Amino acid sequence: MECCIKFELWFIILLMVTIISLVLCCLCCLFGGILFTRRNMQN
Repeated sequence: MECCIKFELWFIILLMVTIISLVLCCLCCLFGGILFTRRNMQN
């Protein structure tokens, strides 16, 4: 029983880490895209 609970906890932690990293990646891409377009518009 305890083994199953530990496995579920690990699964949830891994899932959260994956989601957070994906969100951070998307935010970085959006921020980079905005900076890139602004720089192109200024030139």
